[in-house]
Amino acid sequence: MVSNISSKWRRRFQYIYKADKNSQDLYIPNIGFEDGIAIYTLITNSETGEVYRALELGSGVGYSTLWILYALEDMSVENTYLTAVEMDGDRARLLRQILEDVKPLKTRYNVIVDDAIQFINSLNDKYDFIFVDINKNRYIEALEKLGRVSHDKTIVLFHNAFIPAPPKEFIDKARQEGWKVNIIPTRVGLFLLKREKTI
Repeated sequence: MVSNISSKWRRRFQYIYKADKNSQDLYIPNIGFEDGIAIYTLITNSETGEVYRALELGSGVGYSTLWILYALEDMSVENTYLTAVEMDGDRARLLRQILEDVKPLKTRYNVIVDDAIQFINSLNDKYDFIFVDINKNRYIEALEKLGRVSHDKTIVLFHNAFIPAPPKEFIDKARQEGWKVNIIPTRVGLFLLKREKTI
């Protein structure tokens, strides 16, 4: 059993390192290794029903996408879905290629080439997990749109709580929108948002 798990992760790390190299070769900043572990842990420990949907806004060439995908693959829920949104067509092409090479066992995925905010406006689905890593100056704009794609138990992560930090009014705006805000203190930081519980 242990050897099977080790073998599975050795294969997974090959793709994680490949995505990281693609990012470096193209000078695309990506999340850190510890950010990936945080994402994986949050998703695999989420409350689940029969379906679990994850949305990633700003996928780059797939480093963070793989951490989300692997978490979805390891959840006990059978029906898992991943929507990855990347504005740059060339990056999206590399992202699609790496996901095709990974060959997920159960997770259905879709790579969308679009502006993240415009894409949110087109959605009708609700997501259980949302990861945002777009231009920091657009974080508040994204925050204002999350209500239409989230529910009471949705977990939202915004990358770069520390470096480079989003606009200073981000936390106040999140609280105004009904989110409880915490920080996961990785090297660059992750904002963790969950709905405030009402009595």
